[in-house]
Amino acid sequence: MRHELARDRPGVGEAPGELGGGQAASPEQIAAVNDDLDLGERAAIAIAQAIGADLLSIEDAVGRTEAKQRSLRVTGTLGVLRAGAERRMIDVPDVLVRLRRTNFYVDGSPIEAVFRKWL
Repeated sequence: MRHELARDRPGVGEAPGELGGGQAASPEQIAAVNDDLDLGERAAIAIAQAIGADLLSIEDAVGRTEAKQRSLRVTGTLGVLRAGAERRMIDVPDVLVRLRRTNFYVDGSPIEAVFRKWL
């Protein structure tokens, strides 16, 4: 996903802890995040805190718990896609076909429940 998002977008796909070419979270802030998480998730949480983000997109359950403990609002892939559907920014059936071709996994069948009104 990072590669697709990074096309022609300065700052996207930079090293963990960087935003727009400058440090948004110090190594110490990143190190203070639960070390059960991988570096990317730790950096995302630290950056979200450092910049006062309104919302953090994170899939990992431990990462979500850590972010919530730090008073960050969280969403995941389905939440981002639902927001796009509500704003008529995506073709839901097409996006869901493409999503199913990836390694994206979610327990149960919330995909159909989340997108029922657009199918």
